[in-house]
Amino acid sequence: CRDVYVRKLASLIEHLPKEEAGYIGVYGEWGEGKTSVRNLLEEHFKRDVSKIKPLFFNFSPWEYPEKTDLRSVFFEVISEKLAHNNIRTISKIFSLLSKGFKIRRMNNELGALHECVDLIRNLFNVTFTNDDLIQCAKQELLKLDRQIVVVIDDLDRLTNEDACQALRFLKANADLPNMVYLILADEKHLGQAIQRMVRGRGREFIEKIIPFS
Repeated sequence: CRDVYVRKLASLIEHLPKEEAGYIGVYGEWGEGKTSVRNLLEEHFKRDVSKIKPLFFNFSPWEYPEKTDLRSVFFEVISEKLAHNNIRTISKIFSLLSKGFKIRRMNNELGALHECVDLIRNLFNVTFTNDDLIQCAKQELLKLDRQIVVVIDDLDRLTNEDACQALRFLKANADLPNMVYLILADEKHLGQAIQRMVRGRGREFIEKIIPFS
């Protein structure tokens, strides 16, 4: 029963450790109701007036062109959504992180021209390193009185390389307190895509990043 599943999913989210990010997979083929589960989950939290409701944000990597730096786009999108919900300090940190990842990408593309880095950082008005900003984000997120649930959709519509990159990014750069990533995907299709990138270890790769489903 879908209602039972949604209640179990809500309980899982509530009991995840707040000190680190949570990763939950909602799997099913196209048309099997993954988006409906997401909507019912948000409605479930809205109905429970006894608890502070998580914030639900959507992020679909598929909406952006191939080879887009998902790190920069992710933090920019979530920054805007946080600002809209008056969570301005974390929004500002995420905005700076977005700029920081843009700078890193430009630096990589410039190759050996390291003397350009300071010029680029000044252009974007960034005076902190990404590591500094990640630490600031962790401190501020731990103070937050609610969880942030980011619904990641359409991973299985990405190219093999981009799907792999997206999962790696979530674990390497977005493993932040009070953040929960609800990943909607066709597990079989996603596993096949990842398998081509990690030498036959697709399921193992996914389960290591997304332990709950």
